[in-house]
Amino acid sequence: MEIYKLPDLTKECSLDYCKYNQDGSVEFSYKGKKGRYEIGWKTGVHREALIIDNKTYILHKEKYLAFNNAFTINDLGMLMAIARSLCLREFPFKLASGDIVTLRLPGDWLFDLGESILASDKTAHIFYIKQGILYVDNKLIDAHTISKFYKTEDNVYTYGLQAPCTELCISKRFRAGCKIEYLQELLTRLPIKSGNYCVNVCYGRGHIDNYLDYITDTDKEVSAIQLNKVTNCRSSESAYVNINHIKFEVEAIERDSKLLYL
Repeated sequence: MEIYKLPDLTKECSLDYCKYNQDGSVEFSYKGKKGRYEIGWKTGVHREALIIDNKTYILHKEKYLAFNNAFTINDLGMLMAIARSLCLREFPFKLASGDIVTLRLPGDWLFDLGESILASDKTAHIFYIKQGILYVDNKLIDAHTISKFYKTEDNVYTYGLQAPCTELCISKRFRAGCKIEYLQELLTRLPIKSGNYCVNVCYGRGHIDNYLDYITDTDKEVSAIQLNKVTNCRSSESAYVNINHIKFEVEAIERDSKLLYL
């Protein structure tokens, strides 16, 4: 029986190359399709635009809503790659209805989707990305199947999963995150040196990478097996508003390095 294999979305959402020029323009390619990002003055008018296959896409909202060129769902992978590499976030986009709207994409769409799943699913504990595939509680997620276009509160569109705000601890380095109450479970699968630690959670987000001393030269993916013993994990409120301290102790487990990663 043939087993369905999910695609590596990290590769699907990556540019072939990206070259920054002295004039501020950027040359790039996506699956062989060449493009260019320009910002500056053209014939006395300031503009910001993407030129792809000799077709110009104006990026200023007040201009592109009256401009014919807009991206479509067939360009979605390319737009995710551009958002990830060029730090561009908003694009003119034509919906299935034919309406041209602003489409806003995050820099790491798959990571953002993982956060949204945790926030919307009360039973979900942890998400992580391995080999370009999103996992939630060790289960593979077909990312595009659960994603849709929807309008945000500031009247632009995005693509993913609409979710409420939830307190999370996240690791950008290892592309993983968890609800705060499951931080101990996530920590056991990260290559952390033995010691005492304190993570600060500010305004609902704890960016744990800044507080942890990782073992050098390790893969930047969550381990397939437990690497650490995490003990004496406790939370305390800070004197500052909207900041919580989570303190814990880590003891590394000796393992054969060949067993650490899937």
